[in-house]
Amino acid sequence: MSKKAERANKAQAQALLGLLDDIVQQGTRVVEDIQFIIECSGTPQPIDLDLSLSGLKAVETFYRDSMARGTPIEFGSENFEKLMGIMLGEYMIQTSGAHWNIYRGKYYVFHPIVLQLPDDKCVDVFVYCYRLSQKPGVSGAFSGNSLCTFVQRVNKMSFE
Repeated sequence: MSKKAERANKAQAQALLGLLDDIVQQGTRVVEDIQFIIECSGTPQPIDLDLSLSGLKAVETFYRDSMARGTPIEFGSENFEKLMGIMLGEYMIQTSGAHWNIYRGKYYVFHPIVLQLPDDKCVDVFVYCYRLSQKPGVSGAFSGNSLCTFVQRVNKMSFE
């Protein structure tokens, strides 16, 4: 391998490690960040969030209601969808022993950082949450329980 190729590989590896570290750090404050965005977005009634299924449900309800009404989400819907993915991942970490990891498998992933399950399979929580309001075919979409349904069906959506 040429020196340029080695240098490029090293730079890419460092960038991915930095991205992984950013996701881990965001995970430590994701509930507070989402709470702040919801409050800044002018929600008529306060939402008390925690890292639980009811917290995931409350976040999805806010998101879907905002998108259906065309109400802007403070700091952008894509940023909020990324935070939903991080919150979903952090819930899985807390309840199932999963962890964030850099994906090096054979499949295309939306985001290079994936959630690795205890059985070493992976799930891309970011692609799941990206434009979630525009995916009526996702299980739980009509009841506003997509994130909770994801938790229940995570093994069916995992890949190596």
